[in-house]
Formats: sequence, structure tokens, C-alpha cells
Amino acid sequence: MSQNERETASSRVAAVESSLRRFFAERSGGALEPDAIDATAHLFDAGYVDSMNSLTLLDFIEERYGVEIPEVDLVGGLSTLSALAEYVAERSHALR
Repeated sequence: MSQNERETASSRVAAVESSLRRFFAERSGGALEPDAIDATAHLFDAGYVDSMNSLTLLDFIEERYGVEIPEVDLVGGLSTLSALAEYVAERSHALR
């Protein structure tokens, strides 16, 4: 991968992460600021996602980025903001 491709991929991940931070902050009712969200924390353990709003998150990702994610993946390999943003950025045709 060239330097330019790495920079482009990195900027796509950053854009998705920023969007997801805003999503979580908005759903917190003002309890969280986007920059206060720990990108490496487990989404459920940190309280950013619960069983009630996990489907809302997945719907948001599918509508905005065209990426379908099974709900079970949120508690598995995509359980952090960083992992989720990278996964979405790699698969989204909306970002290319």
C-alpha cells in the first residue's frame, strides 16, 4: 500500500470514527461529549451501546455507509469504536 493509499484509508477511518462519536454523544442526551468517548473501550462495557440502542446504531451505519453488520459482531470483534470505524471504513463504498 502506498503512502497516499495509507493516508486515504486513515482519513476514512477518522471520518467514520468522528461520525460514530457524534452518534454516541447525541444518543447520550448530553451526558457525553464526542471527544470524551474512549475509542478503545468496549462499547457495551463503557455504556456507549446497550441492547436497546444497538439496532439503532447498526441501522445508522447501514443507512449512512451502506455496511451491514450482524448484531452479534458488536460484542465480538467489533466491540470498540476503533474496530467498528475501521471495519466500516474498509467496507463502505460511500467513502470512496
